[in-house]
Amino acid sequence: MLTEEAVASKSEAQDVSQVLERQLSERTASTSKAPYSSGPTRRGKLEGEVTVVKPDGRRGDGEAKVVSQSAALKKLAEVHDTLLQSGKAEDCARLVQSMIEEGRWSAKQIDRALKGGRIIFFLALPRQPKLLPAALSYIRLLPVGPKDYTCVINACARARNVDSAIEVLEIMKERGVAASFFDYSGVISTAAKAGDYHRAMGLFQRAREEGVTDVSLWNALLEACKESGQFQRGYELFEEMQASGETANLTTFNTMVSLAAKGGDFPKALDFYHQLVSSGLSPDARTATVLFSAMAANPCPSVSPHSLYQELINAGVRPDSFMWSAFFNAVHSVQKPGELEAALEVYTKEVKPAAAARAFSPGDKRFVYSALLNACAKAGKVDYAFGIRNDMIRSGISPDAHASTSLIRACGEVFQVQRALEYFDEVSADPSSPAMHYGHNRPGGPLAVHNAILDVLVKAGEMTKAMEILEGMRESDEWKPNLIAYNTVLMGCAYNKQMMRAFL
Repeated sequence: MLTEEAVASKSEAQDVSQVLERQLSERTASTSKAPYSSGPTRRGKLEGEVTVVKPDGRRGDGEAKVVSQSAALKKLAEVHDTLLQSGKAEDCARLVQSMIEEGRWSAKQIDRALKGGRIIFFLALPRQPKLLPAALSYIRLLPVGPKDYTCVINACARARNVDSAIEVLEIMKERGVAASFFDYSGVISTAAKAGDYHRAMGLFQRAREEGVTDVSLWNALLEACKESGQFQRGYELFEEMQASGETANLTTFNTMVSLAAKGGDFPKALDFYHQLVSSGLSPDARTATVLFSAMAANPCPSVSPHSLYQELINAGVRPDSFMWSAFFNAVHSVQKPGELEAALEVYTKEVKPAAAARAFSPGDKRFVYSALLNACAKAGKVDYAFGIRNDMIRSGISPDAHASTSLIRACGEVFQVQRALEYFDEVSADPSSPAMHYGHNRPGGPLAVHNAILDVLVKAGEMTKAMEILEGMRESDEWKPNLIAYNTVLMGCAYNKQMMRAFL
């Protein structure tokens, strides 16, 4: 249903159309009988152009106004753009639908006047997912071009809206528009991101039946196997693809590395990496990131993080912030002798210069620093950890709750309780500190900081201080203790044989 503003805008556009219709019906009379006529109607470039005069027969200011079909459509376009710019995309679509249903103009005429492809491109932009329903409405209403269908299919993929993506494919079929491999790979990717393997397979088979083939279709199907947990089926399809004569590209191998990694099979992921290299392709930072993530989740005794890092660098990989973060996380998980020292050397020689040169964004810097802080914390390298914290501050990144938690835990690993308390007091004294706000993508960040200091204190037997901090949390309006906090203190009471405190 149209809003009041849309109804008013529609009426404004209709007024122009009605004037046009009235003048066109009186065209002969106004050009041959009326004493106030300006003579024969001027014939311009636009069909249907007529002379318009005031109802009392006088010209306006001595000049005639020219109204045409194109002028009326232009007015509609102006009204439509005003609504669109005010963020009323759904009203715009309803306005267009209403005008088409009333038969004043054809869908083709309105599409040309509004430049439908431009509107759909705007509505399907990656950062505007809420406008996708409006984009779908325009696809249903207007006879747009092939690229516009692809644009909306990609928007559906980002929104994981499988039904809408398939609907666009059906609209194309009804209108006789041939779907390209871009369209099919987009729809299969939509099903993949939604974890719907069976739909992805059905669409893949439909594409092949229509003679649409490309490695991108295989890649999208393999992605569907990964997202839906069909790991063995993914391995089988990879072999089928090779047997069919389709040549795997870098995306194919990266998908297979990721599939094996998600399946918890690091040796298999490493095998796909070696196949990638032996096929003559060059791995990229994404390949490396996935490999290190797989190693962090399922360490392999025969492969160390630093040796793999060197192998990837020698293969021509140019590290980015994601690769460094994954590498440091692998070091944190594996904890092999000498690995942290090697990671710190990489940090000093490669990461710090890149950070100083602003080679990556502040958010990416935070990920890198946090990953290395975790590794230092687990190894109890307190001085290294605080040195990295100082580097963070110098680079303009204030330690958030996640980083602060790592620093406190680093102190706890080597029983530097006083240092942990001093740091906790420093960050908790400033409510505006990032450590006292939600951590980067970590809801409840401040609670994690409090829980970390409680853990350090109870392990050191400092129950009086632990109870004091717990009481402060209970009195706080901002961060009430959660189950982890209470369990930590209760276990501390039991471990330190102070069970009477548990009832306080």
